[in-house]
Amino acid sequence: MTEEARFGKIGNWDEMQKKVQASPNGAASLYYHEWAERPVILSDAFYREQMPESGLFSDGSRYIDEVMSGVDSMFLHEFSKGVYDEYMSKNGFRPYLLDWFKDPGILHHAIFWDFGKDITSVIFEWHRYHKEGKICLDMLHGQNHDIYGKPCLVNSARGAWESLVDLYHEQINNPNRDGYGVKLFHDVIGWPFT
Repeated sequence: MTEEARFGKIGNWDEMQKKVQASPNGAASLYYHEWAERPVILSDAFYREQMPESGLFSDGSRYIDEVMSGVDSMFLHEFSKGVYDEYMSKNGFRPYLLDWFKDPGILHHAIFWDFGKDITSVIFEWHRYHKEGKICLDMLHGQNHDIYGKPCLVNSARGAWESLVDLYHEQINNPNRDGYGVKLFHDVIGWPFT
């Protein structure tokens, strides 16, 4: 196992997309490395016991605190007290997320895609956690839902969620399904490949 594991600087989806638009040649491969290759490599190494869990990386606790601070604030301020109480319960969504973020590939993915700041991404994972497969498929195919499972309008601004779902569709429609993008969605974050 790596003695001194460190994430270092994790890129950001929005900054990387702007770099690709400004300089598509070199920036596109770096963007792919950040959103697909690096999280897959980290997750694979973790499950082969070649990397420690995220909290044992020298900067892992800081990244976990960063993403959880955003999610905690979201559940406290955006949703009802009942949802917040369920989130905070002993076997609730918060402990589930903390366990999920032990995988350094998942934590890298969450930081890169601003998970703690993107309400739609959090709601999607909430519904996955509750095994609401139809809602999740709806969300992956353009019909967003609120935290209570009711269909809602899609935000016209293109944020992290919309960009990530675009990449997801590019990967499932790609006839060469052996790349890092496919592995990220299928093997690391566990999205359905339909």
